[in-house]
Amino acid sequence: MAPEPKPSRGMPRSLLYALIPGGFILMVVLMLVFGRAEQEEAGPPGQVETTAPATGTAAERAAQPSQ
Repeated sequence: MAPEPKPSRGMPRSLLYALIPGGFILMVVLMLVFGRAEQEEAGPPGQVETTAPATGTAAERAAQPSQ
């Protein structure tokens, strides 16, 4: 009987194929552990403007006499 051939590249390649998703999962877990989830809070409401916005083009507003 002939001796079984030993794969010279089989084990390292399979180990590499297993480590790639394992490294990705490890990276995600580390990001979740060390990351900080900050909830954005709304500030106090701003001042409400009581004047209506200007209408018309800039030329029309320049042509009107100022009061």
